[in-house]
Amino acid sequence: AGTSTLAWALVLLAIVCYIGAVLLVQTIGRESSAFWLPYRERHFDSVTLSMFTLFRCFTGDCSAYDGLPLSYVLYQQFGRVSIAVYWSCVMLVTFGLFNVMVANFLQNSQRAARFNDGERRRILRRERKMVHEKTASLLSRVQLLYRKSAPEASTSDMRITR
Repeated sequence: AGTSTLAWALVLLAIVCYIGAVLLVQTIGRESSAFWLPYRERHFDSVTLSMFTLFRCFTGDCSAYDGLPLSYVLYQQFGRVSIAVYWSCVMLVTFGLFNVMVANFLQNSQRAARFNDGERRRILRRERKMVHEKTASLLSRVQLLYRKSAPEASTSDMRITR
């Protein structure tokens, strides 16, 4: 249950990164000012580079190739609007998408644990019943053998202790 949930969460993250990457390549990936050119070439020149950059930003390492925070570089080139879009996207993915992923993963794990607990109880009940039946059968045989070996003694003289 946990593996399929994790796989679907990764697929959902990949879809979000792909959509964001296409938008970035079509918008800021076409900007060609002298300041922006090295950043564009290393981070937003293709959909693949943009997806990788977005994934890094969503998981906490949102720095440019030269070590500057990418949010600062975006602010220098595109102004306050870029910070608002950056902040909105990071908050949406971090608190929205990741929260949904974790909640879904935990819910499926708990469902599997409940099933395992029920299965374990059922097996334990069956095992106890089997032990009870085998013990009763064994005691019946011991009692029968006791009667055959000492016909003058009664079975009430036989005592079984722990």
